[in-house]
Amino acid sequence: MVINSRPDSVITGPDTLCELSSANYSASAGTSHSWSITNGTITSGTGTDSITVDWPQKNTSHTLDITITNQFGCTSNVTKLINIHEKPDSFITGPDTVCELSTASYKSAPGISHTWSVINGNILLGSGTDSVQVSWPTKAGTHRLSVAITNAYGCSSTGSKN
Repeated sequence: MVINSRPDSVITGPDTLCELSSANYSASAGTSHSWSITNGTITSGTGTDSITVDWPQKNTSHTLDITITNQFGCTSNVTKLINIHEKPDSFITGPDTVCELSTASYKSAPGISHTWSVINGNILLGSGTDSVQVSWPTKAGTHRLSVAITNAYGCSSTGSKN
């Protein structure tokens, strides 16, 4: 009697991501690979040992499963749980219209990191926080205030106000 070994059953790749992300996953070697997924989409690699997955939904159950078959016809299965975290909101509140040579206050969504940028204005106070005070020295040209926000999960988003 011959006893053949089963293939290794390992999935490598990230298990924590941000919503609307893509990730690559690889499985142990074998002659056949059958992937299944919940709340995501395999965008390439179906039937191979490496796939790319789009994870569009946040705060739902996500799993990645594979059945691997080796040259002896032996199979093994493995499941990987995936956590998808939401990106922070990317809004900026504050006045849309101001007078030249004036200052205005703006606020963004909460997060652990805020990076503000301004076109044809100057940030006076609050750089690095969720609230800034901006001086608008001239009415000429294009004016824009933007912020990049990162939350505790490392997910980020950007917002702008013209």
